[in-house]
Amino acid sequence: MEIWKIVFLTVCALLGWYLLKHASKNKGWMVYNYENKSIPYTFGILLLFLIILMDSLWISTPSAGLMFYLIFTWFAGWLDDRYGTPFPKGLKGHFTYFLTYGKWTTGLTKIILISAAALLGLLFSEVNGGLAAIAAFSVMVLSPHVCNLLDTRPLRVWSWGLLHLSIIAVVGYYKAPLSLVLAIIIIHMLWGYIEGNKRAMLGDNGAAAAGGILAWILVHTTSTVFQFVMIFFYVLLTGTAEKVSLNTIFEKLRKVVVLGEWGNKEEAGTKVFK
Repeated sequence: MEIWKIVFLTVCALLGWYLLKHASKNKGWMVYNYENKSIPYTFGILLLFLIILMDSLWISTPSAGLMFYLIFTWFAGWLDDRYGTPFPKGLKGHFTYFLTYGKWTTGLTKIILISAAALLGLLFSEVNGGLAAIAAFSVMVLSPHVCNLLDTRPLRVWSWGLLHLSIIAVVGYYKAPLSLVLAIIIIHMLWGYIEGNKRAMLGDNGAAAAGGILAWILVHTTSTVFQFVMIFFYVLLTGTAEKVSLNTIFEKLRKVVVLGEWGNKEEAGTKVFK
């Protein structure tokens, strides 16, 4: 087992978090939480960096498709963090607002950028055409959106990611080396510690990056049939969120659905920038 890779990744993660924390304060990339404490909303920057680093360390030939897809998807979330507004919300809300008032929103920009990122990622990947390409594209567009929907409480996306990886470990056909598995666990623990202790928020940029890497792993390690099953659940979650708050559902099913229960129950506050 290549211990040096795990040590190197861990050192980069800790150093990266230290630098990001101070850079966020200096740049004003902060948000007020329910305790009226100002914390960074930029953990997604570190998450993106660590994903790219792991790909470079463990994959002999880093995927250009993954790089294009993840970076553009993350950037779409970053634009929404920096320039987005609390209203309108949801896919239907953004399209309705545009058709009614003729005003473009960052939400629409994010939808277009993530769709373009998915297409670009597929062009540089080994996904075959036909149903496989349709399934892959749908997963790569919907997964970041679903993570964004879930990111209204600390650790919900963290829990969603843990659930995804656990399912993929059972049904997927790719067997990751032990060192990579340990690296993923370490990064997941760091993420859980930082977000769970309210040191930083994932932000739309982080939710997009998390949804992006989950989509990429799902597409490249599971069958097309299973991907369509996941697409059904993605669409179901998206449609439900258009009609009723997911927070309400989670509160009613808290004894069954554990996503986000390890985090705080309070809503995040309003973003303010320098």
